[in-house]
Amino acid sequence: MSNQAPADSGRTRPLERYVQILETLAAFPEGLSATQIGQMLGLDKSAMTRLLGGLLDSHLIEGTSGRGGVYRIGARMTRLLHQSADAAQIEAASRHHLKQLAESSGETCFIARLVGQEIRSVAMETPDSRIGVYVTPGHPLLPHATASGKAIMAFQSKETVRAALRAPLQRYTPATKVPRTAVMADYETIRSRGWAVEIGEHVEGLATVACPIQIAGLGVYYSVGLTGPTERIRPRIESKLVPLLKDTAHRLGLALHGSAGSQQG
Repeated sequence: MSNQAPADSGRTRPLERYVQILETLAAFPEGLSATQIGQMLGLDKSAMTRLLGGLLDSHLIEGTSGRGGVYRIGARMTRLLHQSADAAQIEAASRHHLKQLAESSGETCFIARLVGQEIRSVAMETPDSRIGVYVTPGHPLLPHATASGKAIMAFQSKETVRAALRAPLQRYTPATKVPRTAVMADYETIRSRGWAVEIGEHVEGLATVACPIQIAGLGVYYSVGLTGPTERIRPRIESKLVPLLKDTAHRLGLALHGSAGSQQG
């Protein structure tokens, strides 16, 4: 069966040509040259130059033009793939790492992700030794009162942060930060040290620590966190829990990046 599309009949719309190029590159994560793409799709050099230029300008693909240039799916398209990934895909890619973290920390561990301007929990694991705090998959995580929400929102654009914090911020406990200046200062600290914490800001008696998950070519759209009673979490935050979370966040970044690649293939 040939990969080559039927020759352009003159009725193929430009949008369809762009989609054909994206579909072709999605099947070759290592990249293709303009000549290879043109041969597969039956497009001449001038058409390829124009179409690839448009996709490059929109950041849907990335690469270098000229002899030896290779094109791949770009950061914007990768973001779209992650946004469209369902919970089952994320859970499958992260289950092993979350379970290891739960067993090492003795606490409930979970992943959160940004969808639009909302942050929601996706996957959860509890330690075998005891029943931990339950984090409902799909539950919204507030950008000002939860560690997982703050760990993600701290790394977003000014426009995304402004939209997420536009509505009046609700005070859940006496510890909740509601002035936007305090929330923004919290974000700055998170960016500097690489982890977030909330102690009784959302639910009194509970504490959560979270780390952003950096994915190559994507940035921060996920976080990994662990939660439990304050008296158990607080003494171990910097000595044990943060190192465990940072190590897990690194491994999850690789796993989730690979998960997006498997969607492309």
